[in-house]
Amino acid sequence: MNKSNKPLTIGISSQSRVFPEIQKSITDAGYEGNWKNNKCVDLRDTNIRLILVKGIEEIAYRVESQLLDGLFIGSDIVEEVNLLMQEEAKKRTKNPEDLLLKSMLNTGLCRARLAMMAPEGMHITTQEGELTVLSKYSLLAAQELSKREQDLQHMSLKFTVREIESRADELAGQTRQMAYDIVDSGKTMRCSGLVEVSGMVEEIRSSVFFTLPKAIPVSLQLFSTSVFQQENAMTDFSAEIDRAINPNKTYFGSPDRTAFTNDIRPMWGRSDQEMWDRKNMDR
Repeated sequence: MNKSNKPLTIGISSQSRVFPEIQKSITDAGYEGNWKNNKCVDLRDTNIRLILVKGIEEIAYRVESQLLDGLFIGSDIVEEVNLLMQEEAKKRTKNPEDLLLKSMLNTGLCRARLAMMAPEGMHITTQEGELTVLSKYSLLAAQELSKREQDLQHMSLKFTVREIESRADELAGQTRQMAYDIVDSGKTMRCSGLVEVSGMVEEIRSSVFFTLPKAIPVSLQLFSTSVFQQENAMTDFSAEIDRAINPNKTYFGSPDRTAFTNDIRPMWGRSDQEMWDRKNMDR
């Protein structure tokens, strides 16, 4: 395929937690496609292809191999993907910053949080010795806990993060260990016998304090890769979704792919915008 004809390829999450919101956001923005395809969706009358992705390692590989121009996905996944790609870049003497994903649009939808959980009634003390934290966000969990390293050394307490692909909260509840996972309604966490302990402070011997990591807000966002060159196409796509999600927002030169009426200034891309400007200069 000629590089100029290469579609704008965006990975979208197949997770049931966010997929319906992704589909609705794109559909409301005026895009049509065959959503019954379980691998990819080509949006009609556009040069945009959506690829369904699942799993942190797969997403990191696709981004690093420049198979994706962007991601429409929960920000929790991108937090871990960025850390994973930075680790790989260091091994290969690449500049880690060259691989980072940057947010182009925060929809604010599917809002949840990444939080630390523990069995109900559990108290962290120096007597615990070593605590295991189960998480598919193992790099992020380790990074958050490392910020408390000085407290841990003072308490002779050690956290070991064990990578678990999914259902970390359920497994933690069954084994009476801790978990670092997504909290949305909190139903699964409570059914597993866990409670959220983000920000919990435990007093040890009336002088030592240890604070667990605070929850990290998670939302549905559109990210672009730093190696992506067609900035106009990505900007237009994100702006159209933003317009659909926020219909009451005031826009200046914002995209409208369907109408030339009511003095609306459409923006399909730079060339279309310039053509529309020429035709409507004297209106």
